[in-house]
Amino acid sequence: MAAGNGFQVVIPYAFNASVVVVILFVLLRKPTKKFVFQRHERMKDLFESAKKAKLEAEQALSSAQLNLEQFKKNEQQLFSKEVEKIDREIQELKTKNEDEIKRLKVEADRLVKNELESAGSRVVERFVKMITDATSSKLESKLQKDDHVAIINDARSNIEAGV
Repeated sequence: MAAGNGFQVVIPYAFNASVVVVILFVLLRKPTKKFVFQRHERMKDLFESAKKAKLEAEQALSSAQLNLEQFKKNEQQLFSKEVEKIDREIQELKTKNEDEIKRLKVEADRLVKNELESAGSRVVERFVKMITDATSSKLESKLQKDDHVAIINDARSNIEAGV
């Protein structure tokens, strides 16, 4: 009986709790349903916007990859064109340098030839002058007065004979 007596004490509390639960269920059913539905819709919107953002990001990524590939192609083309341009400029400079070297060689040969001719004639003039000066000084130092008179007389006779 003690167990049955304890159960009778709990019955009013259990009944009250059951009534509260039923009232809460009835009262909160629509707001809870509405809350769950709104939560479901928000989550659905979030997933859709995330899916849309993902698609946009994938499109942006593919576009960026295409742009990168195009950029690499353009970069390679520009690099090739610049290398060709530099090679042409190098070839032009080589040609110009070779032409300038040839011109300078011709000019140097001409200058050397002129200098040699000029130096040769100066050497001959100096040599002749040295010989005539040396001969004159030897003749003057070795000739005596009689020799001078004889040379002068010989020169007069040659002049008179020629006239």
